[in-house]
Amino acid sequence: MSPARPPRGGVPRGSALALVASLACGCAWGTVTPEDFDNRRVHGVCGPVFDSREIARVLDAVQAKAGSPLRVTAVDLHPGHASVDARTTAHPRHLDRYSWRDGEVAGIAPIQVSAREDLDARTFARDEVQWERLPGAMREGLDALGLESGQPTHVAVRRERGAEISVRVHYSGPRGSGSVDLDARMNRIATRVD
Repeated sequence: MSPARPPRGGVPRGSALALVASLACGCAWGTVTPEDFDNRRVHGVCGPVFDSREIARVLDAVQAKAGSPLRVTAVDLHPGHASVDARTTAHPRHLDRYSWRDGEVAGIAPIQVSAREDLDARTFARDEVQWERLPGAMREGLDALGLESGQPTHVAVRRERGAEISVRVHYSGPRGSGSVDLDARMNRIATRVD
């Protein structure tokens, strides 16, 4: 039996279903515009995680669970979900991964930390990063990369063993991918096209 073919001049069934599902969800399809970033519709996935107000909600929810002040070692933002590796105030040697989905902390998982590891050297406070500047920096980064129909796929925020905080934004498009490195003030440091 031969595989099903789309009708002449038609669209393969799977592609049509994906398009219908994304449109029904109200999500962006195609080129990312400034409105896509600001209106929280990015990468064809419903989810506002790249919006600075939503990032604040993510961090507020994690802080409510981990304690104040919020001290983190990693923040990962994806379209529609996020994860934050945070130290608990009550037990500073405890490090947990907080998963964010559908507007709430969806899970907490412990992370093993070696007794020899200098956790303080990797930790930063949430207010050390200018989150409110991230959407603008993402737009500028996409322009600098020049990726055709490029879209952000992942934002990773880290401090590696006492170094400065780094923010890496990954982008992908139909003809290539790349990334932009930013500092904590969202100033561009490097641009890489893969």
